Amino acid sequence: MALDGYDINAATCRSILGAVDAENEQLAGQRAKLSSAVDEAIGASAGGPVAGALITLWNDVLAIQCEAAATRIENATGGVREAVAAYELGDARMAQNGRNQMSQAPAIVLEDAKK
Repeated sequence: MALDGYDINAATCRSILGAVDAENEQLAGQRAKLSSAVDEAIGASAGGPVAGALITLWNDVLAIQCEAAATRIENATGGVREAVAAYELGDARMAQNGRNQMSQAPAIVLEDAKK
């Protein structure tokens, strides 16, 4: 089914979504490594202003940006999944409507029916 301005291949979309999901899992792993590295740096700094600066950096910049990126990815992939599902549902409904119309007995009105 083609909507004006759209040509959606659901299988291709799912394949791309699978690749994005795999990369997003890798990003989550990298975020965990970054968090551990910051913890190690905080520990190595033996407290004081360097540790405070690292904590502020993590809390006010790095963690927020990591979470924002993950949220944007999840929102985008969720939106694409919903759009593909809606597209397919619309296509299925159109096909079913066509089948229903083909199988219905025609309503015939005879203008010159004998009484």
